Amino acid sequence: MNISDFYKNYLGITTPYRHQVRIWETIEKRKYPIFLRAPTGSGKTEAVIAPFLAQFIENKFSIAP
Repeated sequence: MNISDFYKNYLGITTPYRHQVRIWETIEKRKYPIFLRAPTGSGKTEAVIAPFLAQFIENKFSIAP
């Protein structure tokens, strides 16, 4: 499932912010630590939680087995 589809189908967000997509891609590549600085209400929580939720939905545990 691609990132935009996940945000649309499971979080009700039709177009994720750029930082949400970049965080997802960074987490998938396992590049840590990650520092995210974005304005209040811009979806920082969703940016970090979405990749982890996706692995439960897809039953593919590559990030945090």
